[in-house]
Amino acid sequence: MFAIIGSCAAALAAAGTFATAPATAADHACGRSPDGAAVVAEMEGDRAQACEIAMDVAVAYQNGFPSSREALPDDLVSFTVQVDGAPWECMTVQRAQDTKPHGQCVHPSGDNVKLYG
Repeated sequence: MFAIIGSCAAALAAAGTFATAPATAADHACGRSPDGAAVVAEMEGDRAQACEIAMDVAVAYQNGFPSSREALPDDLVSFTVQVDGAPWECMTVQRAQDTKPHGQCVHPSGDNVKLYG
């Protein structure tokens, strides 16, 4: 039984590594994207640099949002965008506490950009 629980915990920890921001990351409110979404960067580094990257990711998200609605369960969307040659995995996110879905893009380094509204 312990081996199964330990394996599950290890698998969950490994799975969460990609979607979790670095330990020293901070939330940076970056203003609004050209399409009007509020942009939040969860990244290491200073706010100006984080927000510059986040705005590029927000534009790529909005331009790359699939018109064919490549849906996941519950009609949520998942797709990949390229920003400065780096892939960002983007999706719509709906949690129980959210009143509506929001956009989120995650870089393999753990950097995270969220788009609201």
